[in-house]
Amino acid sequence: MFPKLFIRKTLLLLFIITSCCSAQTKERNYIGGSFGGTDFHLKDVHSTPLIFNSVGIAPSIQYIYKGGRHRHYAEVSYYHGNLKTSSDNFWDQNHNGRIRYCYLHSITDFAILSKQIDFFLGGSIGTFLSHSDYLYNWVSPVEARAGESWYWSNSLDISALLEYNPELREAFSIQLFIPVVSNVSRPKYSLSGDFNYIDNDWKFKIFGETKLFPNNFSVNTLVSYTAPLFDNINYQINYEFYYSFYDEPRDINMFMNNLRAGFLVCF
Repeated sequence: MFPKLFIRKTLLLLFIITSCCSAQTKERNYIGGSFGGTDFHLKDVHSTPLIFNSVGIAPSIQYIYKGGRHRHYAEVSYYHGNLKTSSDNFWDQNHNGRIRYCYLHSITDFAILSKQIDFFLGGSIGTFLSHSDYLYNWVSPVEARAGESWYWSNSLDISALLEYNPELREAFSIQLFIPVVSNVSRPKYSLSGDFNYIDNDWKFKIFGETKLFPNNFSVNTLVSYTAPLFDNINYQINYEFYYSFYDEPRDINMFMNNLRAGFLVCF
């Protein structure tokens, strides 16, 4: 179910981007991808008090539109890995991914050490899903499924961007996202509450409870540098930090540091 829903939301995002940008005078567009590593940490007390973590790969696809006083930013990112814990025969098969579209408008600019910094403020709409299947070795090498859990947040965020452009097509930026209104899907309190005995599987829910800040607290920071490589190709280096906390039906904490590098096509 995870890949199908992810693809649907990606197509919807591309439609939104096309609609938003087609009616404007294009000044510069960037589209490309980046690839790197992540250290994902998860503690979901609903399933187990243990902390799970793993180092894995984290690909991402980005689209950026730069107008005179506004920015469009869209991103699709994904991670899959087997998260380990202190118990050798217990692990979490985790998928997580994000789809986001953001619009920003220039508010002001100021100087730091004689360098002009542009400040943008706006909002974004996005979805973030972390889905876990908890597995254990019952009788080696036989694997058994202990349970399923997830955290799915569809949110409207406030976003702020600081951007420094020393040269044409060269930019250093710091961007922040904080959710203001969210709809969060989580399993029921009982591990068997979402279990479908006919299908012999847990019932995965897309939508749940609507929450206002700070009841679904998360912070997402992106630090990016991009510069021309040759012709209409830019290289990019990105660092991302993400932290999230939600307390229903029981506490779930997660954080990750992502370091990526890649290329952007300018047109």
